[in-house]
Amino acid sequence: MKRLPILCFLIWLLVLAVPAQGQEFRWLAFGDSITLGNYDFDELGGYPGRLNDLLNCSPGVCEVFNAGDSGEKTFQGVTRIDGVLDDDGPFDVMMLMEGTNDIFREYSVETMVTNLAIMADKAQIRGTETVHASIIWYHPDGTWGTSKDDEVEDLRDEMETLAAASDRYFVDIWDVLCPDSHPDVHGHGQNQCFNRHYSEVPETDNRGHPVGSGYTMMAAAFYDGLNAAPIPGVSTPTSPAGVTTDDRPLFEWTRESPTDATWYRFLVEDDLGVRSDLWLKASIFCDPTTCAYQGFLPLENGDYSWRIQGRNPAGSGSWSADTDFSIQLDVIFQDGFESGDTGAWTSAEP
Repeated sequence: MKRLPILCFLIWLLVLAVPAQGQEFRWLAFGDSITLGNYDFDELGGYPGRLNDLLNCSPGVCEVFNAGDSGEKTFQGVTRIDGVLDDDGPFDVMMLMEGTNDIFREYSVETMVTNLAIMADKAQIRGTETVHASIIWYHPDGTWGTSKDDEVEDLRDEMETLAAASDRYFVDIWDVLCPDSHPDVHGHGQNQCFNRHYSEVPETDNRGHPVGSGYTMMAAAFYDGLNAAPIPGVSTPTSPAGVTTDDRPLFEWTRESPTDATWYRFLVEDDLGVRSDLWLKASIFCDPTTCAYQGFLPLENGDYSWRIQGRNPAGSGSWSADTDFSIQLDVIFQDGFESGDTGAWTSAEP
């Protein structure tokens, strides 16, 4: 079990002391014009609109929010993402796919990876889980030819490594839409795939945006990635339960089976309402079977209940049953000074 010192700054980074999301599950598609899509010719709005349909989303149930920005480089995304997360959120999951314009401007892969990691960390401290994605191939008939293939492939490898190191999902769009080494999902070779699924005017679209069928392939890849694991089952709170004299009890629960949750929503209530509503990252607070979290703010004497809910990129599971507990702290003056028995007390003037 991972036990970390209870430091306010550390808790700010790892425990998300922000209001947790409501029951509507929201995905954020963040990227450049390939995410934005071409609304002039594609009313579905690129892969986010198609993914919204695949997920069978409807208002109040779920939504895929398109936050693509044409021409954006990753360093610009680092600046823009705060406003999107704060003004258009909250979001449960962010699908992060960016870097095409960086390669076009010959920024290094290392710079792109650093910027993408910063964006993912900014999402994490707001309770938004990131799904990293590789970028698509450049159109081989475009102005830039195939000279950027090495950079596109290097970025793909680095994004997979970053996702694994950060305990995040990775969706390999690079290998789905016109791979160079094997047929695509429809059995097309790379050149045939480009002709069918990319813009037909590469002389004016020299980086290569997908047409509708290409966006459909991208949406299917994200859909499969988001559903790589089932929605989490129900966890079981184990302690505290009953009476405790600890004003900062250690909250422990048994993980769902199979252990698919990557985050947990943690809720503590009393008669006055919600006392804690936080997101806890499973890789920090859990081992393979159990989880533990100790709050850094003490609770007063009183009666409480708490529950837990698992979440991963596929969606939120059901809440656990409410578990009741009571805080009963020793009162310093209960049997002495307050009762009038002051024999054990002395005083001294300074």
